[in-house]
Amino acid sequence: MPNLELNFEEEFTLFGIRSNFKDYTLAYYINKKLNINLCRESKDLSMIYMNQKIFFSLFNFYDEKNDNMWSIIKNKAEIINNNDNINNLFRNDLMISYKYLIDEHKEFDYLIKISGLIFNKKEIKYLINRIHNIEIMTEISDIKKLSMQSKENLCF
Repeated sequence: MPNLELNFEEEFTLFGIRSNFKDYTLAYYINKKLNINLCRESKDLSMIYMNQKIFFSLFNFYDEKNDNMWSIIKNKAEIINNNDNINNLFRNDLMISYKYLIDEHKEFDYLIKISGLIFNKKEIKYLINRIHNIEIMTEISDIKKLSMQSKENLCF
């Protein structure tokens, strides 16, 4: 009997973006530059971290012509810890910490995930150049290596 191996890994191209602008501003400029229609999802991407539910904003666009799903995901979620129960100098202060969707790429504020048809190197370079020319971008680069946990975080 043949040995069957199932592969549940999703094929996608991933870019990291550094920008100080809000997620909706970023989506607006990318829509304008690439002539696409990224829309905010009614439900953000969520996960449980330190017994709290945290959220990462999510914008999607399905490109029927190329059979691709474009997603912009915020890479950083704010976690507010109330220290009322802690008996120390900072008891009444709120402490803010951050959780990253992709821990090994904390330098990026946003991620662009393109699922479906995978791009070749020439197409990736072209996309990076088009997006990098948007005036609100600080940096964009393609992300090649991810931990298994980060890959799981991108399965939505």
